[in-house]
Amino acid sequence: MEKEATIQLVQRAQADSDAFAQLFAQYLPLVKKLLYTYHLPNYDRDDWYQEARIALLNAARRYNGSSGSRFGAYFRLVLNAHLASVMRYALAKKRRGDIETLVIAEPVDRPKELQLGQEVENGLLIAIQVEELFQSLSSLEAQAVLNAIAPLARSAGQLARAQERAKRKVVQFALDFHR
Repeated sequence: MEKEATIQLVQRAQADSDAFAQLFAQYLPLVKKLLYTYHLPNYDRDDWYQEARIALLNAARRYNGSSGSRFGAYFRLVLNAHLASVMRYALAKKRRGDIETLVIAEPVDRPKELQLGQEVENGLLIAIQVEELFQSLSSLEAQAVLNAIAPLARSAGQLARAQERAKRKVVQFALDFHR
């Protein structure tokens, strides 16, 4: 009888948001247990729950109770696969910058005088950090960075190699700064 009730709830959950919420609440302990093994920067609990809801909807749409399997076991498989896909997508090398990027938002309710002071302070901090960065670069790497800003006369091969080294150092410097 319990299996039939679950099958009916799964079928209703495909089109009824209340039934879907009830089904999600029923499997929330399973979701929480599985989510303990996953972590991505900038993903909070609500983001993970949203991913679990997507997996639940996919599982509900594809589940066929006539095969004898229980929905909970099927949902667990679908959820694990979905979360693994989310991790693969987020950790792909070409999207790594999206995860490691730090967004700094400026408050909007500050008086103009304080904003100007903050801008000056930020400018000084950036100048100090840029100076530290340039101290870590070789003279050729520093020229490569400057060349990216204002082209200089140098051998194209030398500058390309120096630019690559400088780019790696700039990225590493930024990563180290935000840790």
